[in-house]
Amino acid sequence: MVNIWTILLSLLIFGLLIVVHEAGHFISARLCRVGMTEFAIGMGPVLYKRQGKHTLFSVRALPIGGFCKIVDEDDEDGGGESISSKGKLARAFIFSAGSLMNFVAAYVLFAIALLIVGLPTTTVGGFTQGYPAEQVGLAVGDRVVSIANSKIDRWEDISVALKDYKGEGVVEVVVFRAATNENLTFQIQPGYVEGEDRYIIGITPQMSKNIFGVLKKTAILIGTYTALIFSTLIGLLKGAAGLDVFTGPIGVVSIVGQMAAYGVLPILQIAASISLSLAILNMLPIPALDGSRIFLLLVEWIKGSPVNRERENIFHLVGFALMILLAVVVAFNDVYRFF
Repeated sequence: MVNIWTILLSLLIFGLLIVVHEAGHFISARLCRVGMTEFAIGMGPVLYKRQGKHTLFSVRALPIGGFCKIVDEDDEDGGGESISSKGKLARAFIFSAGSLMNFVAAYVLFAIALLIVGLPTTTVGGFTQGYPAEQVGLAVGDRVVSIANSKIDRWEDISVALKDYKGEGVVEVVVFRAATNENLTFQIQPGYVEGEDRYIIGITPQMSKNIFGVLKKTAILIGTYTALIFSTLIGLLKGAAGLDVFTGPIGVVSIVGQMAAYGVLPILQIAASISLSLAILNMLPIPALDGSRIFLLLVEWIKGSPVNRERENIFHLVGFALMILLAVVVAFNDVYRFF
């Protein structure tokens, strides 16, 4: 349900992720001794501004991005604090630092979410009412060793071991019971789950909050989400997917409204997935995005001389106009889908 609170929560998520991104540019620029004249959150008219020692900090009306105005970004004669006076590696570091910070933020948010819920183990933590596991004598604390002669090393292996079961006969379930220090074997007939077209024996896992396991699982999760984003982009280029695969601020407000009722966990997951998407999309060689600046640095390195500044400005201006057009199209799609 969309209301003023979900709108404010969505704006907070966008604002924090934009701050994280622009902070990456700001910190990297200062590390490379490059000046920063303005640090802006949002685009369009200024709502609030404060002049720091070297940088103007501002909040703008449209929560669709932000920017860092780097000293002499468009001027080759900017002196020692000009970005144009720095080497290619330093400039590439500054341009990529925003996406790097969003990537780190995504990792941290996913890790926090996993720490809250924990990771499933192969140890029985409880039972699903109406299914056979509890009736045959399994106990909380039993560790599942094998099912239908398939070794169980992870919770996900249980579903794999049961995927070929067709509803006839029993399966052999071997568990280790620590209380008696022995393996026990049970003959169980799995029960059918209505609406999911699968069979289960009716156990729920004991959850672990081991930090090293969480960090490893987070890396796997990041890899899965990254692969999904790239497969979606490839599908878009091939024409297998349309612009409706994109969700803009309006769609995010609707999604946040739906998920907010389920607590903080889905909100963390939404924020993490948005941050990861920002990290990846910003590194694409699309005009007006950070990736295009790195692409132009590569062109400069290959040709052995700077890219014509006037052509570069036109390149980014056209890209920015296309991005605004895309934002409008996505907004219309969001309104059609979610409202």
